[in-house]
Amino acid sequence: MSTSLRRRSAMRSIASKAYYGALGKLVDPAFRFSGRSRRPPKDPFNSMLSLCYTILMYGVYGALEAKGLSPYFGFLHEDREKHPTLSSDLMEEWRAPIADAVVMSLVNGHEISLSDFTTPDGETGIFLTGAGMKILINKLERKFMDKHSYLPYVRYSVTFRNAINMQANEMAKAIEAGDAELYSPIWIR
Repeated sequence: MSTSLRRRSAMRSIASKAYYGALGKLVDPAFRFSGRSRRPPKDPFNSMLSLCYTILMYGVYGALEAKGLSPYFGFLHEDREKHPTLSSDLMEEWRAPIADAVVMSLVNGHEISLSDFTTPDGETGIFLTGAGMKILINKLERKFMDKHSYLPYVRYSVTFRNAINMQANEMAKAIEAGDAELYSPIWIR
């Protein structure tokens, strides 16, 4: 791994720990979230984040492929075998306003409870039950249909799902032109 790649990876790790540390302070104490864990998720909050991130990742993946881009060649994330790095790159700008917002809303709005999670026999992780999965998926789908005006290049509100497709299109234009300045990330106001 090159020095600049190691430096970027270390900076992402520091930023990630700070972000999730701060996020954990905003979570209902019953859900005891103290940082990111995955494969397997070690607490209910991480279980929901993992599922939301996976669904978001593959929504972005589909949008990129629809624009003729390979989801496997990215800019920010380290290339790994069988990991869609461009999907990870584009997904970053959607994590907080979609996935994190859904999970925070479910927890702090008391729309989901600890009884909606289970640890299957022989497993070390904590996973959603069928009922919990239904609650989360319904909330996430409603979030994808929310309209907002986060895109700097349009003057009207679009659903998150459409905005992801529009951002994939902007990414394709920037790559085809060989000009990163043509891509504008979302603006959360």
